[in-house]
Amino acid sequence: MKRSRQWLVVVAFCLTCSNAMATLAIAGSVAIAPDAKFLLRGQTASLTYTITNIGDEPLEEASAGTFYFGWGPSSTIFPSGTAATAPCIMTFFDLSPVPGQAPAVINTVFFRPTPVLPGETRECVLEISVSQEAGGPFTQQFGITGSRGNQSTTVSQFIFFPLGQVAAVPTASLFAWMALVLSVMFSGTLIARRRIARSYLARWR
Repeated sequence: MKRSRQWLVVVAFCLTCSNAMATLAIAGSVAIAPDAKFLLRGQTASLTYTITNIGDEPLEEASAGTFYFGWGPSSTIFPSGTAATAPCIMTFFDLSPVPGQAPAVINTVFFRPTPVLPGETRECVLEISVSQEAGGPFTQQFGITGSRGNQSTTVSQFIFFPLGQVAAVPTASLFAWMALVLSVMFSGTLIARRRIARSYLARWR
């Protein structure tokens, strides 16, 4: 009897170790066609987000997004949905700028279906329009996030739009980086509210 109890303790310890060693990890990419280096102001292109679960835990939620200004020389690209976007879900969050200033918008796309099991890949296809008012060549930052419970992991990718000019690649602004962080936080808040409101969504990230 004593030996049986010892084995039960060992098994329980191993299960605990297994759970502790479980990892949440993703690989993500952003593809633009035609290539961003050939796009000019006012032109449109397709944008494809891809996420792959490379960890050993299912992703209960997965999302991707970017930040942009609604108009003016600081504007960059304008995302929109197409027939190919479904079943992914698009959302737009206005950061409520000062009146008279260009609206700062966070576009978040939720991959579907979920969960994303280990080894699985999901894609979301959007359309983007390059701003006709863009002040010059710019770098656009995109974030891709997977989450499970209270854990999340994010990867980012920078894409340079030269707009037909030869110029050094500008560095991403701190504001743009903070906007992406806000996007991840907003996505998590939205997910949490949906879980509370709809029990069937209860459990990227």
